[in-house]
Amino acid sequence: MIEQGVCGTQSPAISNEFKVVSLEDDFICLTRRCTIDDLQDNNEEGCFVVFGSVRALVDEGPWWYSACFCGRAIQPQGGAYYCDFCGHYVTNVNPRFRVKICVEDETGHGIFVLFDREISFLIKKSCAEDFAEVQKDANVMCGDFYPTILHGLVRKMVLLKVDTKPVGIDKYFGTFRVRRVCDDPLIIGMFKHPNYDADDELSPKKI
Repeated sequence: MIEQGVCGTQSPAISNEFKVVSLEDDFICLTRRCTIDDLQDNNEEGCFVVFGSVRALVDEGPWWYSACFCGRAIQPQGGAYYCDFCGHYVTNVNPRFRVKICVEDETGHGIFVLFDREISFLIKKSCAEDFAEVQKDANVMCGDFYPTILHGLVRKMVLLKVDTKPVGIDKYFGTFRVRRVCDDPLIIGMFKHPNYDADDELSPKKI
């Protein structure tokens, strides 16, 4: 079972320093909600929750990246991988997810970036596991095509906890970084209908 901490993009060693907030509390009680159109027009930095349907996978760049054990992306330098954050060469390189999706609601659509913990949570599989299954397909490995399992995200209804703070990297320009994701139908029902009662057969209730 893939679990998410308060900040879904942090490594386990970092996220364990904080108290883990439940999905229900995070998406229903603690984080402000808004529509995708409001998110596009928003000038305030912070976290917001949006609800929508995955319209498509965005065909831009590879769906995975090489990472140090700390979770930071690494690039080959002089025939070896070096992590600037840790300050040493990396011998055990881990593949991690980095996927752009187009999500829409009744007000519009936007491009969202999901990293390793969020994608693993949705597909119930780690990037390393998926990597091993597709490594014989050069087109998929090079990032020309997405693995079949990721196409299963299309038309999926999701809640996204989004950080509006600019990332400052060109490849993420015009996108929103997802900090946490939820596809639990009960929590989605609670988000869509404030009077939702999971124990009541008549729910969702209307005022």
